Amino acid sequence: HRQSTWMWQPFLKNIVSEGEYSLFYFSGALSHAILKAPKPGDFRVQEEFGGAITAIDPDANLRAAGDAALASIDAPPLYARVDLVRGNRDDAWQLIELELIEPSLYLRMDSQAPARFARSVKEWLDD
Repeated sequence: HRQSTWMWQPFLKNIVSEGEYSLFYFSGALSHAILKAPKPGDFRVQEEFGGAITAIDPDANLRAAGDAALASIDAPPLYARVDLVRGNRDDAWQLIELELIEPSLYLRMDSQAPARFARSVKEWLDD
């Protein structure tokens, strides 16, 4: 990896104790949300490393953080995933990723998410 480009970010201890939250937006509207938690003794939340994924109903503060991240771009995209973790110092929400190109949308985690996504695609194509 000597010739690779790297991105460094601080380790956020709350990934281990709480996990990482993902909020999914279709055409600017919140569709569904999940919590990705690492297996005991690990920090990686991905399923391939033993992480557990749970559907959640985001509280007002988490929702506000997700909405603010999405509002930081010029126009709502067809789809977006906002990944958030509580920070180390004050437990404020920290943006880990604003995924706009090829996010995993975890449609299986909410039975209505596929229909909401299909409606957004149809509306986008009709415009």
